Order: sequence, then C-alpha cells, then structure tokens
Amino acid sequence: MTVRPFETILAEATRRYPDRAGVALIEGLAPLARIALTARVARRVLRLLPLQVDTARRTVENAVRAAEKAASGDSLTEEEDLAARDESVCQACDLEAGRSGPGTAAVRRVAIRAARCVYGLEIAFGENAFLAGFDLHGAVESFCRFHGTDMGHAIGTEMAAMEADLRTLVGFAEKSQEPWLDPNLDRIASRQNDRGWAGMLKAHRIAFTQKEHNGPRWQKIHEAIRHAGGCFYPPDLFGPIGTPTGASSP
Repeated sequence: MTVRPFETILAEATRRYPDRAGVALIEGLAPLARIALTARVARRVLRLLPLQVDTARRTVENAVRAAEKAASGDSLTEEEDLAARDESVCQACDLEAGRSGPGTAAVRRVAIRAARCVYGLEIAFGENAFLAGFDLHGAVESFCRFHGTDMGHAIGTEMAAMEADLRTLVGFAEKSQEPWLDPNLDRIASRQNDRGWAGMLKAHRIAFTQKEHNGPRWQKIHEAIRHAGGCFYPPDLFGPIGTPTGASSP
C-alpha cells in the first residue's frame, strides 16, 4: 500500500470539500485515530490550564486517560471508567470554580469531549476532535489573559502544534494501513463512510450502553479490532508537549 504524504491528503480533502477540509481530514480518519486526536488536544489544554484542586485534577486526568486508553487498546481502570462521563467532569470543574487562576470553561469542554469518546457513539468522534480545537483556542486566550502574554503569537504557536499532531497522526495511520478515506460528507449520516465500525460492533454484539460499564465494552471493542487486524494509537506517538509560550519551565 502506498503511503501518501500529508500534503497529498490535505489537497484531496480541500479539492473535495473546499469549505470543510478540516472537518473532512478528521472524519476521514479511523475511529480510534479521532479519539487519539481528541485526547491529545485535551492534553494540550490541561498543560495550559492545570487544575489546582486535587480531586478535580484527578477526575479530569482520568477522563482524558480513559480516552487515550480507548484509542491505544489498553484497559480502563474503574476510576477512569467512572470519570469518563459528563456529570463527573462537570462536578470536578465545579470544585475548581472560584480559584484565582484561569477559568475552567475550556477544561470542562475539552474533558467532556474526551469523555464522550469513551461512552458515546462513533458518529460523534470526529465532531469531538474538531471542536476540541476550538477549546484549545479558548484555552490559549485564557492563558494569555492570565499571564499577560502576546495572544496572537501564542494562538499561532498552539494551532501550529495541533496541526503537527494531526500530521503525525495521519502519517501513523497511513503507515499502519488505516489510510485516510473520503468520509462522504455530502451523504446522509447513515451512508457516510464509517470504515465498517457499525458492522464490527454488530457482528461482535457490542452495544451502546449510555455511559454504564464502558470499561468492559471497550475491552470487547479492542478484542474485535485485534481480531480484524486493526490499528491502535498510543499517546506517545505524538511525543512530549513543551512548556507553553509565556510560561516558565517547572
């Protein structure tokens, strides 16, 4: 199989969807790749806006780690399973409210997107990843206001870093024989390209469980993917995240 460079895939997405190339790029990735991107963006937000309340920080970290494990093929712990829910993330961020640091709105949003990758339907994975980019943008603005740093430069730097993550992810997927496929955005949802995800779940009798028992559900999904010779996306494929622009190294 030919491994296409990112520029070739971007050109194809832009030609096919001139006003929605970014959406098409993400929707054309495999489901686990979209989860991996959502979790990676969440990591970028948490590095900009770290939570100060221990309980809140642990819950949000567990929600993001649950998404990372869903993408990487690892088993979720009970704590991660419980954290990967809207109500858990909201309760954690409420504990953080009123602190003197930057607001928690972006953290709340991006952590919920990560959680929804764990308990939600595959059709929302791409939306979660795409909207997480807006959460990152908002996080940069909050960070810059708090630290008094140049917002334009910081936003440019973070968006470039996110694009680099997407390039890395696309390259990894191509080399792993899960190439970008035209997501057929112009078709109704039921006829868009889901890469056989719905069929795989049905064949292995894996049901959507409305936020309950998601750890066992993901074990079944991982087993099905391994059986089909599919690919997993470990968080370390992206590399370390550096110190934010305008912040001092620890």
